[in-house]
Amino acid sequence: MKRHRACLPIVALSLLVAGCTAPQQERKYRIFFAETGQALVPGYRLPGESEYGPLWALVEGGGWQTQDGSGRTKAEFWTSGEFNGDATIDYAYILEEVATDTRTLVAFVSTAGGYEVVRLDEGFPWGIWLRTREPGRYETAAAAGAGPDSPESILEFEAENQVIDFFQAEGGASSFVWNAATRSFDRFSTTD
Repeated sequence: MKRHRACLPIVALSLLVAGCTAPQQERKYRIFFAETGQALVPGYRLPGESEYGPLWALVEGGGWQTQDGSGRTKAEFWTSGEFNGDATIDYAYILEEVATDTRTLVAFVSTAGGYEVVRLDEGFPWGIWLRTREPGRYETAAAAGAGPDSPESILEFEAENQVIDFFQAEGGASSFVWNAATRSFDRFSTTD
């Protein structure tokens, strides 16, 4: 008996152009969550297939690349990179609380003994995505005239490590930058 695989042709085609297939690229995120993350955040789950935008891989053409720290296109609900600078891959996920359907952004940050959970945001609507941004100096929303206009407004920030970008296409955005002194993330409002 011959077996046939069914797939979404548009997603598969766009990922083949990027050099990998959807199952290959998404597998590492599902495995990490199943083997490590789920035990650290009981009562939370990954978004289901019905919550995926079927054209997530095609947003590259619009400039809203949902890429991870390796530069590979991936689904909008997770990303990875070296966020805390210890040369071990860290992960960030948009998860859903099983009891309330509340969406929560969490980072799984590597430690000497494994991973620890850092909750970054919760209670936001669908349509907010994750990607990884490279280290560098970036302007904030205030510098672009889109944020609060006050003397204490920070106009730019510098990231020594890769950054978690939490954004809405053509909308507001936040960048989460690891602060080694406080061992936590600082949040900066940015524009996309």
